Amino acid sequence: TGYRKLIATSEGQLLGKDDMLALYGDIVTSKRNSKTYKRKLVLRDNLINYYANQIDLTNVGAIVMERLKNVKHKSKYNNKVNDLISRWTYRPLLNKIKMICEVNGIMFVDVPPAYTSQTCSSCGMLDRDGRQGDIFRCSHCSKEIDADYNASINIRDKGVHSLLTTKS
Repeated sequence: TGYRKLIATSEGQLLGKDDMLALYGDIVTSKRNSKTYKRKLVLRDNLINYYANQIDLTNVGAIVMERLKNVKHKSKYNNKVNDLISRWTYRPLLNKIKMICEVNGIMFVDVPPAYTSQTCSSCGMLDRDGRQGDIFRCSHCSKEIDADYNASINIRDKGVHSLLTTKS
């Protein structure tokens, strides 16, 4: 999950890529508590539901998400990015995904996000400089992949590892 792309799955689905970022910008520029502002918040919540329902659940036994806390409060970016992040919707998305899991009998697992966006999903090497905007380029194996897709594969693998170690 992220504020640029609402959902990136380990199967390669990238959902809410353009809609959400544009909507966050619209919310930031709207006068707080105006009718327009409130309408855009409703639209945001509707889009979260729409995109969460687009996740392909074929042969899915578990959904793994990164465990994010205080992202909005620890931001060290410029004011424009901070404003966008403050409109980010991690908690409502998390709740929607948990509900989808419950309704469909799918296990939900959350994992710490440490290094998932800096690790190559192909060779497993940590490359702190590998993420360049929306692209991850591994300096070790030369793999080039969408950065959020790369992170989602790593998050999935952490979740699988977590499930296997708790069953042992």
